[in-house]
Amino acid sequence: MTAVLKTGLVLAAACAMLTVSACADRGAHVKAPTKAVPISDLHSVAGKWDGLMKRRPRTRGDDYVMLTIGPDGNYEFVSTRVVGVFGGTGTLQLVDGKMRSEGERGHATYTLYDRDGEQILMVEGLDTTNDYEYRAELKRAR
Repeated sequence: MTAVLKTGLVLAAACAMLTVSACADRGAHVKAPTKAVPISDLHSVAGKWDGLMKRRPRTRGDDYVMLTIGPDGNYEFVSTRVVGVFGGTGTLQLVDGKMRSEGERGHATYTLYDRDGEQILMVEGLDTTNDYEYRAELKRAR
């Protein structure tokens, strides 16, 4: 065997081992599967939720959002941004196991998920001009 061929085989084997090692390591950090849970009544999601909201296209960093849902479906949200605080209120409607809100600035859909026993409220919204999409992963505030 020539020296060039031996070197090529050694490099190929090293690359294969690194690839297998990287794949095995990545699997250890993958979150558990998330399962959608139909929302049967507004009382079941009442309370305080918080998390990060991302905006597309990204024109700034993520916003921290606090959402308070009342048992009657009335809600209040506060978003902390670099330029200040933004907030609003409204009423959630229950539609096909999800919640929905509409306002003068846009609309949003709220889907409840279970991730290893922890409730996750995913919020996906669109502004009225269809210029910006919003997505937030909220957890029950502690």
